[in-house]
Amino acid sequence: MKILRAFPLVAVVAVLSCAGIPKPESPEDSLVVGSLVLDFPDGFFGFPSRTIASGIELTIVNTTRNYSFSVRTGPDGYYSFGSNGHDRFSLASFHYEEKVLSWERVTLENKLEVPITLSPGTVRYVGRLTITFAHPQRSNVEAGRATLWDYVASIACANCRDDMTEYIKSMDPESPWLSRDVDDLMVIR
Repeated sequence: MKILRAFPLVAVVAVLSCAGIPKPESPEDSLVVGSLVLDFPDGFFGFPSRTIASGIELTIVNTTRNYSFSVRTGPDGYYSFGSNGHDRFSLASFHYEEKVLSWERVTLENKLEVPITLSPGTVRYVGRLTITFAHPQRSNVEAGRATLWDYVASIACANCRDDMTEYIKSMDPESPWLSRDVDDLMVIR
């Protein structure tokens, strides 16, 4: 996986989503909840190791109606979005950008292509996806003023349903989603 570390003199402003969990508008509405974490145990582009959870932009594609939208991860990498309970979705890709020095930024993006099917009136729990980027090596590819890095990437999925329930409670202790059935979608084993 190629990852870009660039050196432009451009200020990057990240707007984090502060929206809460949407409330159901009908008994068939569904809620999709998941968590995405990016882990760099061997170093983050020449910086010490770190884990990123908040501020990751996810592109979601509604494959039933053929449109896309994005959500940002919040605390512990959680994201959520509502649906009519019948449409199909794909967790298509992620994008993360961070200014690491006054003149340097890091950009990460990659496809995920995780299919999400729903059952009307339920909470669909996608799981906690952790993408680990290990063994960083500077690439020998010329990229102008940018430095490309190669990482060995792996992905794991864990079922942290109790944590997901606590996330919903933290967003809205009276959330109607807390009384709905939860369908687990373990996408990767």
